[in-house]
Amino acid sequence: PVSGHITDRVKKAVGNAGCDLVIISGGMMLILQPLDVVLNKPFKDRVRLFYNEWMSQDDNPKTPTGRVKRVSLSTVAQLVNDAWHELPTDTVCEAFSKRILTPLPPTGPNDPQDADSSDWVVVSSNDDEARDLR
Repeated sequence: PVSGHITDRVKKAVGNAGCDLVIISGGMMLILQPLDVVLNKPFKDRVRLFYNEWMSQDDNPKTPTGRVKRVSLSTVAQLVNDAWHELPTDTVCEAFSKRILTPLPPTGPNDPQDADSSDWVVVSSNDDEARDLR
């Protein structure tokens, strides 16, 4: 099956934007998505903590039966904002230093590096291991 991400139209648009299109094989997401591995969990934990704190406040609007009313979108936005701003900058930087996706250098004079190159490598700062994604 052909993915909508790799049609000729998409490839051309990505190239015109000055970007490289990299197709990531299934099963590689944990290796290649540093935000999921390092950043999203602490962020979601903070959102959940702030939501639970909000729920435990006595002054929240109540229904006629005494239950806490559904949280407003503006309150959710504030909880998300607070959680994001509480994340240490070091955590965000660490997320991107865990895995680095970079094009492989040319192997010789007959191997020009171009925008269509499919030679990419993942360099792990944890174990200095390189994985060729060809």
